[in-house]
Amino acid sequence: MGDSTAKKLVETLQGAADKIDQLNALVKEKDEMLSKAIEILQHSTKPDMFCDGVPLMFDLQDHIRHLDKIREWKPFKAWLKNLKTSGIKINYVNIQSIDMFGQNIGFMKCKCDAKNKDNKPLPGIVFMRGNSVAILILIQSENKVYTVLVKQDRVPVGQSIYEIPAGMLDNNTFKSAAVKELHEEVGITIRSDSEHFTELSDGVYPSPGGSDECISLCVYRAIATPDQISKLNKRQTGETSEDEHITVFVETFDEALNKCKDMKFFSAIALYIEKLS
Repeated sequence: MGDSTAKKLVETLQGAADKIDQLNALVKEKDEMLSKAIEILQHSTKPDMFCDGVPLMFDLQDHIRHLDKIREWKPFKAWLKNLKTSGIKINYVNIQSIDMFGQNIGFMKCKCDAKNKDNKPLPGIVFMRGNSVAILILIQSENKVYTVLVKQDRVPVGQSIYEIPAGMLDNNTFKSAAVKELHEEVGITIRSDSEHFTELSDGVYPSPGGSDECISLCVYRAIATPDQISKLNKRQTGETSEDEHITVFVETFDEALNKCKDMKFFSAIALYIEKLS
């Protein structure tokens, strides 16, 4: 390598190093500006725009009228509590959208400035909907064991899918919510203290990278005659006031495994098998 070539290489490397230093300086400046902005926000935001010490911002000013409901919304309060327990730091929460179910909050989407214990940034987009319950139904009829799936059109996935009965907890307990969903989606009426009704898990997270939803899983076991199975199969159910249009299917396990793509179904089966072992 000639002297001129070596000199050019050194100059090129030095130029690259200078640019890296400039980029690092810009990143540092950006972080300092963000910290100052957060500090200003914390000192200038009105006291009524905080929740448990966390500043709240709104993309839509109209959503500010729901502030009191946000503060009292169980999923939001539980989420803030979990953050404090885990040590994840939230500098602010930007509430981007709210879907109301009547007078109550149903879903809320927000974006946060979040950092871990080492002060490193974390993805902060959250689709908040709270906890729910799902029920695996096992029916013994003569020498066969069946399960119950419900089929309905699901706009988020763009198709009709088979699932096990499920629903949001709202203000219900885990067992009372499960009993309610069995009645509404399947047409089965049971007591929450029934010996055939067993909890499998107090909560699993189906999509922790984007949603706070935690699903409690349980199993309901029953014995039925072939005639009862026939009457239950293809029954039309659902809460029409909630725009639910459901068809009930009674399937053998082989049939259900081929038709169902519902994570709740497979999780419940795995937990049930584990409970039996």
